[in-house]
Amino acid sequence: MDKEASAAAVIELAKGVIVLAGNVDPDWERIYYRFELHDDSNRMNGSIVRNGEARLISSIDHGDAYDELESLAQAVCEATPDPDGAIPYVLLVTANSDFSYNLEFEYDNPDRWRITKLDGGTGFPQ
Repeated sequence: MDKEASAAAVIELAKGVIVLAGNVDPDWERIYYRFELHDDSNRMNGSIVRNGEARLISSIDHGDAYDELESLAQAVCEATPDPDGAIPYVLLVTANSDFSYNLEFEYDNPDRWRITKLDGGTGFPQ
């Protein structure tokens, strides 16, 4: 993927995450979308923040959005190798209600930025 196509994929991914946030909660403040790339199947989840509290986003209620985001996130990961050519294990997209967004990539630790409420998790990336 060339740089122009890669930039377009990043913008489409950010836009999709922001649209998901609005569909989950019109009064959202921040959304976290975590994508984990695997050979056999990808994993993704997210949380939405309102009034300082994170709530997990249901993949059952928002499965179509997750499906659309999966292909965009995979394309972004594949277009963002590190200097040695390694593709990231994890992509974290953070977006705010003012439509600002940030993408972070993890190349070494597949457990980075887990989003959970199990075992004392807060729903925020850890």
